[in-house]
Amino acid sequence: MMASEDTTGTLGLAAGTRVGAYTITERIAVGGMGVVYKAHDPALDRLVALKVMHPAMARLPELATRFLWEAQAVARLEHPNIVRIYAAGKSRFGYYMAMQLFNGDSLAKIIRTHGPLPPEVALRVVKQVASALQVAHRAGIVHRDINSNNIMLNSACVAVVTDFGLSETRDTLSRLAKESEDYFLGTPEYASPEQWQNEDVDERTDIYSLGVSLYEMVVGQLPYVSEEMADLATIVAHGLREPLAGLCPHLPASVIALIDVMMEPKSTDRMRSAIDVERTADRIIASLRARLAGVEAAEYAPAAAAQAEANAVRRRPSQPAAPSHSTATRVLAVPKAPAKPGVRAMCHKLGSKLRAAVKRFIGPRGGGDGARKAAAL
Repeated sequence: MMASEDTTGTLGLAAGTRVGAYTITERIAVGGMGVVYKAHDPALDRLVALKVMHPAMARLPELATRFLWEAQAVARLEHPNIVRIYAAGKSRFGYYMAMQLFNGDSLAKIIRTHGPLPPEVALRVVKQVASALQVAHRAGIVHRDINSNNIMLNSACVAVVTDFGLSETRDTLSRLAKESEDYFLGTPEYASPEQWQNEDVDERTDIYSLGVSLYEMVVGQLPYVSEEMADLATIVAHGLREPLAGLCPHLPASVIALIDVMMEPKSTDRMRSAIDVERTADRIIASLRARLAGVEAAEYAPAAAAQAEANAVRRRPSQPAAPSHSTATRVLAVPKAPAKPGVRAMCHKLGSKLRAAVKRFIGPRGGGDGARKAAAL
């Protein structure tokens, strides 16, 4: 099939189009810098995600450089929660990169379709994303655009971070922000106050955006929304949002506290590193599971007590006279309840509940001060 460029200025490549060595099969998504297609890699006989840069952006040297920077930056990072880059290059349709095809949906789509996620599922996502960010930050890379569209999740609750198109090394972040005053670098609703104010950014910028994503996961909506960019900048800078305790009284206090410290307007009041976020999320998950285990144990207690009483009756010494009909009836009427499950069985049941919760949302698919606050959570 012959391919052609869309004369309207948008990119619309038909199935069968060859881009480099790859053959497009269908379009997956449209992003800020390009369009992502599902494509076939004939050399290795596998499907890949093929990101092709918008033609209009490819004509701007700085944006073309940034697109290639994304491929190089992510290719250096090896982590199970970071999308893998296979190749990058330039074709007659512009710049492209071939990436791992992840069988899942974006968090944005999951939330939009099914509503808020259970707190433990949301925390597991945050833990994985924070682990991925820690690897990027150690390499001197700040993502700059963590949001629910750039986090993918599958039915096994495995998350991957995608779209490092705005990432840069810390040494160049300040210069690019000042040279791009007429171009907002990031997604406004998730951007940190320092991004809005064109100030220097670091790891804590990604922590803020991940906090916004966690808020969205457990509430089902964004904390800040405004049609006017200037109004949104003011709201974000001052942290003007409704307290979560009143908005979602069912949320555990520890989850609310984590969101609050991740979304502090002043970067110095946030957690200092992604590893702090990961460890705190892990502690909260353990706490939630312990609480659930207590509830499960309480559910078994009445039946277990009845069974113990029945066993005690059966173990009493035999009496000279045969028991009366009424006594025999009373003993036999006691329900034979299952014994209290062991730790292994209980953990298995809790894990099954978590997997069921994820599948409810995604469906069966294939394929300074901040550190002290974190310690208190």
